Amino acid sequence: MSKFTNWGDFFRFSTDVLDEGYVYDKNYLVKLKTKSQDGSTDYAVKFDQSKPGENGQSKNAVELKYKFSNGALTQEGKVKSGGKLTVDTEIDLGAQNENLKGWTYHIDGSLAPGQTFDHNAFTSGVSYTQDNIETKTTWDHGRSGTVEHEFAFKPQPNCPFVAGGEATLDYKNTNLNKYAFGFLGRLSDNLSWGLKHEGEGKKYGDFTFHTLQNVNADTTVATQVGYSHTEKSLSATAGFAHSLGDGSSWKAKISSAGLFGVSWAHKFNNGTTLTLSSAVDLGDKAILHNNPHPLGISFEGKF
Repeated sequence: MSKFTNWGDFFRFSTDVLDEGYVYDKNYLVKLKTKSQDGSTDYAVKFDQSKPGENGQSKNAVELKYKFSNGALTQEGKVKSGGKLTVDTEIDLGAQNENLKGWTYHIDGSLAPGQTFDHNAFTSGVSYTQDNIETKTTWDHGRSGTVEHEFAFKPQPNCPFVAGGEATLDYKNTNLNKYAFGFLGRLSDNLSWGLKHEGEGKKYGDFTFHTLQNVNADTTVATQVGYSHTEKSLSATAGFAHSLGDGSSWKAKISSAGLFGVSWAHKFNNGTTLTLSSAVDLGDKAILHNNPHPLGISFEGKF
């Protein structure tokens, strides 16, 4: 039986293994977190430096972040270097009225230096969630003039699959800008699969097939195979994650494009995590022989 999840997290079961925990695209990343005494607010600051670009220069970035939640209201705010401010707010309408149980109102806004906060800078919408269904509609009040609909649905409690999808519509001319749909399923207790199709307008787009195999309690193997209808090309990525049982874990992946990555992480007793990652692009001889990816370091501390 497949586990019900919202559309935004549909394929995390495999992408967590293949994408999360790799920091080889940065020279370093440092994140420090703390929590207020009443536990309602999380604060974080992040510093990172990217790998050198084509001009040979690295970019430094700083981000300040907070997240507040009291059960009825959840708000997350970020300020990035350069001055861009983003605030996302969710209001649980069911906490205000029992008849609205499952309904949430959300409003997201951003403000960049030199920009006024007007209707071009925010989105709003509503979502509805129950045990076997999740829907979300978001209106972009900016110049794009789009409405995005998401859904996830599990027909029966014992149904072997979950269906979901999204569509973005231009409500000014009723055109379909982009769409996606997919399915999740289980072949056994230890083997999960997922299929996704996404495209733009009325054109056929990309297909992606995901699998996740729990080899044992400590080792997980994931694969991702894609086909691009527009480019008429195939792609594939495979990787695994292994827990060493002492707070340490390591993972590795390789793609058909020639990228080979490896990552090691250790979580200390106080919740602090240290991650070391590296990668080489086997499909680019210039990178492989002349400018290999240096080590990427991530430090995430809690205090």
